[in-house]
This record gives sequence, C-alpha cells and structure tokens, in this order.
Amino acid sequence: VEAQGPEVRLPHQAVHREVDLTAGDSHEEGWVDVLDEDRILRWGTETQSDYQGELVVDFVADGTSKLTVRLRTSHDDGVDAKLGQALTELKAALEGVAVQLQ
Repeated sequence: VEAQGPEVRLPHQAVHREVDLTAGDSHEEGWVDVLDEDRILRWGTETQSDYQGELVVDFVADGTSKLTVRLRTSHDDGVDAKLGQALTELKAALEGVAVQLQ
C-alpha cells in the first residue's frame, strides 16, 4: 500500500505506511498510522504475534502534555518492564529538549 500524503487525505484521516520490522533474527511486516490533527500514532503487525499499539498526546494547561500509551500483544515477555523503561527514557529526552529550548 502506498503512503497517503497530507494533500490527498481528509481531515482526521490517518497517513498510513507499511513498514518492515526487524528485531534480532525476527522479521515482520507492520504498519504505522499517523493522525496529525488528533495527535495519535498507531502501529502494529498482523502476523502471529498480533502486536498493536497507540500513543496519544493530550495537551494540558500550562504548556505540558500527557502521553497515553496502549499496547495489545499475544505475548507477555516482559512488555510492561520494557514499556516502562522506554517511557522513562522518552520522558528524560523530552525534558532535555524542553530545557534546551528555554
């Protein structure tokens, strides 16, 4: 499937991309959807691992943002711990950017 550019999509319609995912020796085909206006990023695979996720950015008063992450997977191989680590690293990176912008 070809990616849709912003000029050919309707408001609140996702920009969709098919992607190749590689982790170690594992290779899968997946997808990513971006809904700019709604500040939503969705991703997933449609293979036996049945993995899907969503990241939603909500703006809060005083210029801060709230991130909500949802995951669905048929495997529980430490996903919670890995997600917690990834979110901690993302928070630190974003806080570093905010400090640099001030």
